[in-house]
Amino acid sequence: MSFEWPFLLLILASSGFVAYFLYRPLKVNISDDVSNVAIGKQKKQELVDDVTKGLISESLYQEAEDEITHTLASELSQNSGDIVVINPLKWALALSTIIAIVSVLAYAQLAPKQDSNTVIEMSPSLSLEQSVASLKAHLDNNPENGKAWSMLGLAEFNLGNTDKALVSFEKAYSLIPSDIDMLLQYASVLASTQEGDFSGAPQALIDQALEVDSDSVHALYLVGIVAANDGDLLIAEQSWQKALYLLPADHPDKAVIEGALNTLSNFEPVNAFTLIINIEISEEILALRSSQDYLMVYAKAVTGSSMPIAIKKIPLKGFSGVVSLSDADSLSVKLSESTDVLVVVRISSTGLAVKQADDIEIVSDAISLAETRMIELQVD
Repeated sequence: MSFEWPFLLLILASSGFVAYFLYRPLKVNISDDVSNVAIGKQKKQELVDDVTKGLISESLYQEAEDEITHTLASELSQNSGDIVVINPLKWALALSTIIAIVSVLAYAQLAPKQDSNTVIEMSPSLSLEQSVASLKAHLDNNPENGKAWSMLGLAEFNLGNTDKALVSFEKAYSLIPSDIDMLLQYASVLASTQEGDFSGAPQALIDQALEVDSDSVHALYLVGIVAANDGDLLIAEQSWQKALYLLPADHPDKAVIEGALNTLSNFEPVNAFTLIINIEISEEILALRSSQDYLMVYAKAVTGSSMPIAIKKIPLKGFSGVVSLSDADSLSVKLSESTDVLVVVRISSTGLAVKQADDIEIVSDAISLAETRMIELQVD
C-alpha cells in the first residue's frame, strides 16, 4: 500500500476530531460575558423596582445605572481581550486546514526524494530533531539555499518552535519569493500564530502565490478557507470547485476538498446580518502608536444607553482595514434588531471600555441599519 493513503486517513481523522470537539461542547458552553450581561440586567431591574417603590431618587437611580453599565463594559473588555465568538464552522475549517496543509506540505518536503537533483536528502528514519540538525548542518555550507530554509521552517514548526520557524521562513522568502510551496507554508505557519486567521500577512502571501500561478490547487484551497472564515461562502465554494477540477481523478487531496465542499453544503449561515466598516488609518497616526495597541470598533444606540450593542477588539498590528459587526458580536440586544446606531472607532493602548487620555476616537454620523450595511471611516 502506498504511504500516502494512511497519511491522508490520519489527516482526515485528526480533522474530524477537531470538528467534533468544536461543535459538541461549544454549543452548550455559556461564556462569562453572557453571565455578566445577565447579572447586569438583574441589577438594573432591581434599580427600577426601587425607584417604583420610592426607595431611591431619580438622580441616585441614574448614577447607579451608569456605574453598572461602565462596570459591565469594563468586565467584557477585560475577559479575554476580544469578544468571544463561537463559530464552529470557522474554527473547524481553519484548524482542519492548518492540520491538513501543513502536514501534507511537511510530508512533501521532508519525505525522501528519488530525484537525483534534490538539494538535500532526508532519511526516512530521521526524527524531526535529527532532521533539523541535518538541515542546519547543510545550511552552514549552503546559506543561500531557499528550499532548505523552507524545509527547516516546516521542521521547526512541527517541533512547536514557531518563532524559529518564522525566522527560517523569512530567510526562505528573501531567497525564493516566487516559490509557491514556500509561500503557502509560510502563510499557514503565520496563520497559526493568529488562532487560525489568514487575514493580513497570510492573505498577502496567498495572493502572491496566486500571482505566480493562478491555478495552484493549494493556493485556491487556502483562498476558500479565508473566504469561509469571512462568511463569503460563495467565493469559498468557487475556489474549492476550481481546485477540485484541476486535481487528477486519483489524487488523494480530492477527498479533503470534497469534504470541505460537503461541509459548506450543509452549513446554514447564522450571521447574515452584517455591518461592514472600512477603516482607513493615516500613516501619521500609525507612526505614533505602539504595535501593542488595540483597535476597538463598536456600534451603540444613537440615544439612551452608551453601552455597545456589538463590539470587536483586535490588535492594531496587522489590521487589514475592514471590520464586520454582526449578531455574533452583540452583547445583549442583537444588532439585527437595532434601528439607528453610531459606529465608534477607537485606538487604545489599554483596550479598556472606558476611554483613556491617550486614546484616539472617532464617531460616525447616525446610521440607519435598514438602509446602510457598509460605511467608510477615516482616522487621521
